[in-house]
Amino acid sequence: MSRILILGAGGIARETAAELLSRNHDVTVGSRSGKWRGGVVLEEASQEIIPERYRVLKNAEHRVLDASNAGQLTEASAGFDAIVNAMNPANYGEWAKTWPPINNAVLAAASHHGLKLVITGNLYGYGKVSAPMTESTPLRPNGTKGAVRVQMWEDALAEHRAGNLRVAEVRSSDYLGVDIADQSYLGSFLIKPVSHGKTAWLPVGRKNAPHTWTSVRDAGRLIARIAELEHDDAAWGHPWHAPSAPAVSFQLVAEQVAQMTGHVARVREVPAGAIGAASLFVPILRELKETKHQFEEPFVMDDSAAREYFGMSETPWKETLREVVGSLG
Repeated sequence: MSRILILGAGGIARETAAELLSRNHDVTVGSRSGKWRGGVVLEEASQEIIPERYRVLKNAEHRVLDASNAGQLTEASAGFDAIVNAMNPANYGEWAKTWPPINNAVLAAASHHGLKLVITGNLYGYGKVSAPMTESTPLRPNGTKGAVRVQMWEDALAEHRAGNLRVAEVRSSDYLGVDIADQSYLGSFLIKPVSHGKTAWLPVGRKNAPHTWTSVRDAGRLIARIAELEHDDAAWGHPWHAPSAPAVSFQLVAEQVAQMTGHVARVREVPAGAIGAASLFVPILRELKETKHQFEEPFVMDDSAAREYFGMSETPWKETLREVVGSLG
């Protein structure tokens, strides 16, 4: 049994904790609130919509923790075997300010104790691509968010190569899952309206462009699997792509949701001019400018390396989709 400190209390943290607890590890969750954030595991949530795998979450210990405070984090992480950075600062436009102190504190704590560190990553660092992304795809970010994530990985890798810690990064495409249904682009802009018989309006993206979606559950499973590895395992020092379902288009997802719910699949693309005007008043639309290419052209992630090395596969797509549709009511 390992002692693992998970930083963050959102969807990825929950899925990682659930997987680790089911494998009999000792899990502590550190966050500013000291409790799970949002999602379907809140005390007032209907028991009927809580996935069975979440039942073990009651066994996790919670601590109030400021992960940007290096001294506090170093003290709090004493006695642990691994740290999982499952945080995701909500204000994307401020990442250049919010991420560096957090990443520096995490690296300081992990290096001080010689811990294993698993970072929850994404695909922003690859920038615009014209072929399926592998872990060997060059890191060429085309914006601030991608540049921040690349710097985080390079700083962590430098500590790894210096022998101060063991690090790996689990990179996922855009998330989909029961616990973040209202927070994900696919869930809020397409699945929810279609499942309620309404037209889905896409503020960004082409409805027929194939796109890889990663189940939050599968990202958590891979993070947990890596966190429990021995220090000398060959998996350390590398990024890994989370096993994900084959790429699908918005239109196909809409048709699948419509079939599940008995509605008609109607998907429309919002004219670019309208989005440009709206972005003057809606911050999140301005932030989508950096990543809109991911939804306008084929955006496919190759996860074969993790499948082969860890012997893992993704949760069946229809299973994930049904779970999300059910959670949206």
